[in-house]
Amino acid sequence: MNDPFSTRRRLAWAVLLGGFTIFLAICISLPFFANWYFQNSRQPLVTSVATNSGTLALMQSNGETVALLAADPPREVETGAELLTNAADTALFTAFSPVNEQLLLRGQLYGNTRIELREAQMPRYSISNDPTTIALSMSNGRFRVTIPPAEDEVLYNIKTPQGMVNISEPGQFSVEVNNEETIISVLDGQIEVIGGETMQFPLELNADERAVLQFDSPPSGPLTTERNLIANSNFDSDFSEWSRQTWNVELEDQPTGETRLVFLAGEPTLRFSRLGLGHADASVRQIINQDVTDFTSLRLLISLRINTQSLGVCGTVGSECPITVRIEYEDLNGTDLTWEQGYFANGQFAEDTPDTCIYCSPPKNPHKPVLPGRVYVEEVDLLASLARQGFSPPRLIHSVSIIAAGHTFESDVIDIAILGRES
Repeated sequence: MNDPFSTRRRLAWAVLLGGFTIFLAICISLPFFANWYFQNSRQPLVTSVATNSGTLALMQSNGETVALLAADPPREVETGAELLTNAADTALFTAFSPVNEQLLLRGQLYGNTRIELREAQMPRYSISNDPTTIALSMSNGRFRVTIPPAEDEVLYNIKTPQGMVNISEPGQFSVEVNNEETIISVLDGQIEVIGGETMQFPLELNADERAVLQFDSPPSGPLTTERNLIANSNFDSDFSEWSRQTWNVELEDQPTGETRLVFLAGEPTLRFSRLGLGHADASVRQIINQDVTDFTSLRLLISLRINTQSLGVCGTVGSECPITVRIEYEDLNGTDLTWEQGYFANGQFAEDTPDTCIYCSPPKNPHKPVLPGRVYVEEVDLLASLARQGFSPPRLIHSVSIIAAGHTFESDVIDIAILGRES
């Protein structure tokens, strides 16, 4: 006959040992689970798009399509969304860290471009060893990308029908995609291009190099590409290669302004700022002295922002733009000329606010409006701009200047480049 006391004692021991075993399992597994959670927990980056000109189609992952105009505020881009531009449209895509608002990527979409955001996330906790990741797919068009320095590791890649682009260093580059090939050009920095049927043919590209990807073929390159004629074009070496001109102030009792470098979202930026009455202007200038006789392509690229401006357009004679780019050059006939382009963020063209500088000598370009407080990315074909006005191409580029003028204003230049390609 079984002893009830012994049965209860065995049951008690079984419960006790079982509970202790479960306790040990929890004690052992909890740190592993916590470590896994802290290592793998992710949060989305702050990604948005804004239209520079024309209309952008934003196709969200839920199937909703939104048409964004240039006057519309930036719109959030979700993972899985697609960005589409038509022939005359341009747009600006940005990705920021949600923790410190640091800029991680700025990309300019040009006409007939289609891009999908595949991934944009970072570790939720700082103890994680995983990197921040930004992954895009590009099926057509042209995409110019700026990658500023980041505090932590960031992995970037752009997938195209012909291969993959991996970005390993901060810098600037462009990707052009069509039905036949992908063309990757590096202005600054370092990237890796992968192609071939099995994606096993990596090619490293550095500054001023180019590669071509075609279906089921290794990358072609490194090839020569356009080179930037402006040194320290993104101001990451302070004012090296640039000379700051003294402020010119019209009224003796009025203050001058400031020409300085500021860091916005971790990116060095040239800033002109002035608060006062009457005319004032300042500039930075770089001597280039580059013979461009045999150049078949000359393009100006600039990223700028006008935060405040008290005057309408560029003043009563059109010479007080908060940002003006001036290129001094000698043409093929040996004549010294000046090409200028002004930008403004306040007012409209009228009789007392002309669209060009009245007293400036030709070639003259109409001033371009930008939205206040928003980054504006501009690309100008300099040879085409001169040809439209009946001027011969440059033989020698003497210098480039960035000028700020007006009464009260605050304006920024993030980067500027003159890209030239020889025949």
